[in-house]
Amino acid sequence: MKIFQLTLETLAHFDVGKPYEAFQAVLDRAVQDMIDRPGDKSERKVTMDVLLKPLTEQSGDLTHVQVAFRFKARVPEYSTKPKTCAVTRGGQLLFPELFADEDAHQPEE
Repeated sequence: MKIFQLTLETLAHFDVGKPYEAFQAVLDRAVQDMIDRPGDKSERKVTMDVLLKPLTEQSGDLTHVQVAFRFKARVPEYSTKPKTCAVTRGGQLLFPELFADEDAHQPEE
């Protein structure tokens, strides 16, 4: 069994490559969001947290460190243009079926 020092370069060998694969999946998500919504010029953010927990003997001496990774992708929220709905006395919101070319005829806010 080969022993590695934990570094960014050896991350692909840690836990059979699971952190490396997780990072790639999160990065792919951020890139795919830019492909899907190139008009949204907001930044996408990918972060990697390294969680370290000391493991000690009863004497208090450090013996091991428990290591975990957390990856996050922050992409802009999805939103639509506001549309006006009629409201009934019963509190229901009503809207007409719109087609792309009819969108311009939406009542003004």
